[in-house]
Amino acid sequence: DGSLDLNHKDIKHDLANPTSPVSAIGFITESLKQRKLQGINAFNVLSCDNVSGNGEKLRRAVLDYAGQFDTSLKEWIEKNIAFPNSMVDSITPKTESYTIESVSKAIHLQDNWPIQREEFTQWVIDNNWQGERPDWEKVGVIFTDDVEGFEKAKLRLLNCLHSTLAYAGSLAGYETVFDVTSDKYFYQFISKLASDEIIGSFVPPKELDVKSYSHDIIQRFLNPNIRHLLAQIAFDGSQKIQMRILPTIEDNIALGRSTKLLSLSLVCWFEFICCALKEGKEIIDPMANTFANIPKLLSNDVLEVVEAFLSIESIFSQALKNNIPLKAQLVKSLIALRLSDVKKINVLIETLYE
Repeated sequence: DGSLDLNHKDIKHDLANPTSPVSAIGFITESLKQRKLQGINAFNVLSCDNVSGNGEKLRRAVLDYAGQFDTSLKEWIEKNIAFPNSMVDSITPKTESYTIESVSKAIHLQDNWPIQREEFTQWVIDNNWQGERPDWEKVGVIFTDDVEGFEKAKLRLLNCLHSTLAYAGSLAGYETVFDVTSDKYFYQFISKLASDEIIGSFVPPKELDVKSYSHDIIQRFLNPNIRHLLAQIAFDGSQKIQMRILPTIEDNIALGRSTKLLSLSLVCWFEFICCALKEGKEIIDPMANTFANIPKLLSNDVLEVVEAFLSIESIFSQALKNNIPLKAQLVKSLIALRLSDVKKINVLIETLYE
């Protein structure tokens, strides 16, 4: 929520030595303090951290810090300084050995940390701004009153589809986003998931043509020059599904909309975890030990598996756990997944509509 960790060593240092800070929070606050003392117009503090509500979180941290030693400075910051939220989007996979080797061969030099990033970029900034601001619209920046709407679109479309491909594609034996999206049946799956169950689950910002945005996202997945490993996207699934998949399921239930394909997406994660447990593979997830200590995740009884996952309170709300139609849909989806060839996901999907 942006609350400052006052016990962090850098914060402790800065509170004891405010004029010679070492933390970002200390530098920002001291800079604002000097502006206040000299009567100079203050600057806007724009967070580029890749977290939701980044400006609000930064504002709270700065205010928490300033309030520790100068309440008048805290009050001045509250009244005079803007902390706009912002959002960025450009697929940038983690650097791996393949990237290092391929770049070295291409340029005949050793670069130990090359970065691969797609050409597409999006930078969205809140209109919450004090005084003049740069005319960044000229280079494609979007200023809006609805950064949250753009974040929701990104989470529900790009991120949800990414996670769906990560788990379903891994089960089907694919390695990268490009590989699995190039399979026409998986392409059709995520296209239908987006059009039928994700678009319509939320109100997009007025600046966004959500149908075109959705189509463009899937085309971005088909970039052969971006080697985005499904394994990377699959990491930390217990945290990611809470932002990428579950809110859309909850909203669709509330709106009386279908959750058939979203349920399939979710059980692909179930099965991904179950297979890793059965095969003794490492699960890179903060809840890996929790999964390892739930014997029913190894069960051949699909109902037991579904109920075991839904009973993890730190992931699933009571409303989802107790939703009988959803549980039935998850059971049906997991049965179909276990009885089918995942590569023929088109046939699997047909069974969900029978």
